[in-house]
Amino acid sequence: MFAMLLGMLVCGVAFAISNVLGGLFALVLVIAMMVVAIQISVKRLHDIGWSGWLLLITLIPLVGNIFQLLITVMPGTKGSNLYGAAPPENSTAVKVLFGIWVAVMVLTLISVIAAFTLGIMPSIQDM
Repeated sequence: MFAMLLGMLVCGVAFAISNVLGGLFALVLVIAMMVVAIQISVKRLHDIGWSGWLLLITLIPLVGNIFQLLITVMPGTKGSNLYGAAPPENSTAVKVLFGIWVAVMVLTLISVIAAFTLGIMPSIQDM
């Protein structure tokens, strides 16, 4: 998450310097985020016990959205499966960091809503 924020900051600075440079940095950032998203999704499919090639289903409009939601809520297989041993249980540190992440996301959402409501951030219609 922090790497993505740093990348967005670098893109913003690059766009301030030149549109071409900003576009190049944005392209690299998008490609990097796509690679990470694919890796996470394939790992999740393996956790369920399915082949990573099933991720190609997400390319089908509407069906892909439902499939991503499905693999998000499905429980993983108990014990080991064809793709390896079961991952270890989450440590206390992982659970605490997840709680902090959720709190930051909620506070960010509240801040953005408050900024639009109070007129601090211009609305899209004003641009």
